[in-house]
Amino acid sequence: MRYLEQKIILFTVKRGKRCIYGINIKNKTSLRAPKQRRRTFRAHGRINKYESSPSHIELVLTEKEESIKKATDDKKVRLSSRQKGRLAAQKRIAA
Repeated sequence: MRYLEQKIILFTVKRGKRCIYGINIKNKTSLRAPKQRRRTFRAHGRINKYESSPSHIELVLTEKEESIKKATDDKKVRLSSRQKGRLAAQKRIAA
């Protein structure tokens, strides 16, 4: 994980008063921001552009979900008449 991502996550966790260990990064996006323009004054009256290229970084953070065990249901399997006949035939052959 990059340093900047760690800083963003720590800031978000502190602001929301949440546990840092339960955080996952779901999505990361970075977009170009408009360039910031300045001028550099050089020797002999020359002027050069001096541009920085910032970006907007967006992190989508989610909390870890607790795993819940699936309930065991003892449901009876409903068979169609075809399936019942097939099972009966298999039992007859096996016996």
